[in-house]
Amino acid sequence: MYWLGDSLPLLSPKAFRYYLPGFVAFSLTHRESSLDALINYNLAPSPSLDEGDRNRFAYFSPEEREVMAEFVGYRSSLEGAEFDRQYLDQAVRYWRATPNTSFGRTRER
Repeated sequence: MYWLGDSLPLLSPKAFRYYLPGFVAFSLTHRESSLDALINYNLAPSPSLDEGDRNRFAYFSPEEREVMAEFVGYRSSLEGAEFDRQYLDQAVRYWRATPNTSFGRTRER
């Protein structure tokens, strides 16, 4: 996971959806890892990166989105979260407010 963390923004949308749960699990079991900042930075869409077919967040099911909202809320409440506050606040807003409108359409591809 340490070697792959900086690759998260480079993953295709399908690969991002596949690998993100592993990063989430790793961050929950390795609380002192240096991967925290990379994960926090990748928990919300980037306006310059996640557009159209490159939107890494388009493939998440409603259930997965709900779990991610809980995870991001948890991350935001941790001691030391103030260092990544801008990214976490953006992620909290995104996962809690954005309905997944493309899941049915993209799942058929």
